[in-house]
Amino acid sequence: MNERSAVASDSNELGYSRWQLALKRLFDLIVALILLVCISPIWLFIVLWIRFDLPGPAIFTQTRVGLRGKPYTIYKFRTMIQNADALLKEKLVNGRGELTLGETLAFDLEYVRRWSFWLDLSILWKAFSVVFSGIGAYYTYQMLK
Repeated sequence: MNERSAVASDSNELGYSRWQLALKRLFDLIVALILLVCISPIWLFIVLWIRFDLPGPAIFTQTRVGLRGKPYTIYKFRTMIQNADALLKEKLVNGRGELTLGETLAFDLEYVRRWSFWLDLSILWKAFSVVFSGIGAYYTYQMLK
């Protein structure tokens, strides 16, 4: 069974008729087209702004893994320097390299157990201070212990 028929059978299990599904699809396409026409001048402005402000392409592309492991390509406006993804990988390896695998897992599990809006704000504040102090991920891990 392909993905399209899987979605259709799931929708039919919810009691929608074929004409309701077709009407919903038509509505989605019309709204998407209207939004595309309305928003495209803003996108053009953003592309031109990026092109004049930063060297390199205005659109960043990246391959990601999607449903059932199927790769797909995303397109985003480039908001950083050209090789930001390579620099990020280097930064992540250097920052998290100070932690053992066990510490990294404990850190992630503790976050899941304690999650709240205030915890996220606290982490953002601590991350902000760590990034500008240049200390690394180990310091943040110790602060959450």
